[in-house]
Amino acid sequence: MDNWKKQFEESYLRNEFSTAYSLRQSHLPNKLYRYRVCRSSKDLLRRIDEMEGRIHFSKVEELNDPFEACCLCGKQAEIYETHLNNVMVSTMQQEELSDREKLDIIKKSVEALYDDTNKFMQSGLRIACFSTEKNNTALWAHYADQFKGLCFEYCQ
Repeated sequence: MDNWKKQFEESYLRNEFSTAYSLRQSHLPNKLYRYRVCRSSKDLLRRIDEMEGRIHFSKVEELNDPFEACCLCGKQAEIYETHLNNVMVSTMQQEELSDREKLDIIKKSVEALYDDTNKFMQSGLRIACFSTEKNNTALWAHYADQFKGLCFEYCQ
């Protein structure tokens, strides 16, 4: 990870938002690109809006990646699972449950937490994707209808 990104993350997590904002602003590229499809009148209206400066943000369910905007909790998940394990196991020890049954309950609880978190995150979330490259063959092929679409350039 670039040093400034690490500094940004640390500043942000310490609630030093003005420092994080300054770091981000000083490292933004001068130009960004967005590859777009233009197959229908609906697409054309969106592209005209984009040419006028209004960017379309897609709903998560409109995206082609089923894992887009999924919450991956990493170490936080491990901490939660350990806590849940300690609390639930001590509570369940009063009952006659096998270790396997206890682990199944914990696993289902963690999965339910992930599902609820992801549903909440995705419910109001909208996404717009940009690139720092204007001549990326894979992006032209995938996001601009096999080279038949458009690539917008956004300048700072």
